[in-house]
Amino acid sequence: MKEHGAFPDRCPYCSSPIIGDRETGELVCPTCGAVLEESLEFEGPEWKAIDPEDKLRKSRAGPPLTYTQHDFGLTTSIDTSGTDFQGNRLNGDGRANAARMNMWHSRMRTVDSKERSMANVLQKISDIAKSLNLPPNVVETAAYNFRQYAKDGQTKGRSAVVLAAAMLYLSCKQCDVNRSLAEIAQKSGLERKVVGKYYRQIVRGMELEHVPSASMANHIAKLSNILGISPRVERLAAELSGMVSEAPIGSGKSPAGLAAAYIYIASTLLNEHIQQRKISENANITEVTIRKRCREIFDSYDVIVALKPKRSSQGKNK
Repeated sequence: MKEHGAFPDRCPYCSSPIIGDRETGELVCPTCGAVLEESLEFEGPEWKAIDPEDKLRKSRAGPPLTYTQHDFGLTTSIDTSGTDFQGNRLNGDGRANAARMNMWHSRMRTVDSKERSMANVLQKISDIAKSLNLPPNVVETAAYNFRQYAKDGQTKGRSAVVLAAAMLYLSCKQCDVNRSLAEIAQKSGLERKVVGKYYRQIVRGMELEHVPSASMANHIAKLSNILGISPRVERLAAELSGMVSEAPIGSGKSPAGLAAAYIYIASTLLNEHIQQRKISENANITEVTIRKRCREIFDSYDVIVALKPKRSSQGKNK
């Protein structure tokens, strides 16, 4: 049997391209009909798929490695449906044996207390991220950060839930995903100051010099979606934030307050006035904060509105 690379690309008799017949296992010239190789071994799968979903379902390749599992996803599972490989229902002894094997299999997945603790925290990270509807890259980043933080034994004696919440808050900042500390603490059933304390300890323990914050555009987009405002107001608010991004008014200020101020100014300029009370309630700030941020913006910049004459109907017809 020749190797795959030794097969000719063209027919030696008429120089036509060679085609392969999977049904008969032959290499055939479509022009002169010469059979160049036969009894070839088929290297593809023995199953057939009618669409991409069917192909994905029948594929025997396992899922990719993931940091969210303590064993990186390299594990096996025992079916708990109570049926054998032919689909027949197991009897009482068979179901008892399957349940016993499943119990010991779950126990042996973690060989020591360190792996059990890691599996517990990683599971908490996945659960909290699911409740917050966070993207997969945030979950993977949080799991990776936890593995790096746990190398020096800094997680010993710490609460698994608080560690998971603090790791998710850090990964949200690193992945530019706008989730506040209060939101993560609420979904975790914890107090905000407890999660904040663990977060600061993690930043010091990992020796992170700078942790980026979510961009102002993300804050504006999130608040705009909650308020249900028109896209043109959101677009103008984002443009205003981009124009004053280099100003010192944003240093030390809450990004939620600045985003609320930009949206309030943009809605006023476009004659789609939104009440300050409504914006403050959805942004979890006070109305005084919105007024202060607006005053700081107007003290630093001049907002000029350019009016454009409306085209007449005669001009449109020309």
